[in-house]
Amino acid sequence: MQADLATDRANGTAADAGPDPDKGTSSWNRLPAPARAASVRAIRDKILEQRSGPLRPFHEDPVVRAILLLLGGAGAITTGQFLFLTGGY
Repeated sequence: MQADLATDRANGTAADAGPDPDKGTSSWNRLPAPARAASVRAIRDKILEQRSGPLRPFHEDPVVRAILLLLGGAGAITTGQFLFLTGGY
């Protein structure tokens, strides 16, 4: 696989080049516009369905949740008392 990629880079062709790799036209360019639009929509939908890693919504991040837990509601009162009334250290 790595050798194929290196060869493609050296030749200036795409890895998914069509039947004539010398032209460098990919199979994507030969698809009709509605098919390309449907493919892009499908990829977008798969990305939006992801709920892990860098694609996780901001409010579901564990660090953000921990901060909100400390600073929200009774947690804010407890954190404030700890930091300001007891010296915090």
